[in-house]
Amino acid sequence: MDFNLAVAYYYDGQYDAALNLLAQLPVEDTVLYQQALIFFKQGNIKKALAFVLTIKKMTDESQELLGDIWLALGATKQAKEALMQIPVAARSAKVWFMLGVTSSTNSKDSAEGYFAKSRELDSEYFTTAMKQYEGVLALVREKNDD
Repeated sequence: MDFNLAVAYYYDGQYDAALNLLAQLPVEDTVLYQQALIFFKQGNIKKALAFVLTIKKMTDESQELLGDIWLALGATKQAKEALMQIPVAARSAKVWFMLGVTSSTNSKDSAEGYFAKSRELDSEYFTTAMKQYEGVLALVREKNDD
């Protein structure tokens, strides 16, 4: 009951209330995942990493979150390793896109293949994500030119 209420608080953006409830629950993988997700959403990336790494039985969702966290920390190799743990049939457009991002510096061909799979699964998501990604790349290039 408290877990479901904590999830409801999370979806309502009441992260502190959700964390308070989750802290009172027994330490289980679902609780750890939800805590890691909230810390990630709050921008507390290192704390999110600590929580997700304590999950005993990783699910596809927790692997995706781990990939998100590693990518946010700039650890593309670790992000790709986490994402590659998700079975091919279970990969969403987002996972394929993130695999493209993690491969873009090492292998343009692999990255393009991953991006194509993302686009094929959900062209709307792909278009939005690519615009954001290109915007970030432009900022990085601009900063490096300074």
